[in-house]
Amino acid sequence: MTQKKIFEKLIEILEKNKKLPFRTKKKILNFRYLDVGFIDSIQIMSLIINIEKTFKIKISARDTESNDFRTVKGLIKIIKKNGKK
Repeated sequence: MTQKKIFEKLIEILEKNKKLPFRTKKKILNFRYLDVGFIDSIQIMSLIINIEKTFKIKISARDTESNDFRTVKGLIKIIKKNGKK
């Protein structure tokens, strides 16, 4: 799957409950959604489940504790890394 397609699907997942506060791709890629409270602890679980289901991957505890997990750009990196197995 291309990075563009991963990005589009991630945006769909993240915007299930509310719209992202940015429209430019650069700002969205660097958006630290956890740091600003865009999603809460229950929504984090839903995010993980939706990502795993959509991209047919497993996200490890190490992935969720990483700095990459805090941005859309980092999520794309995690998805690409875990999809190569």
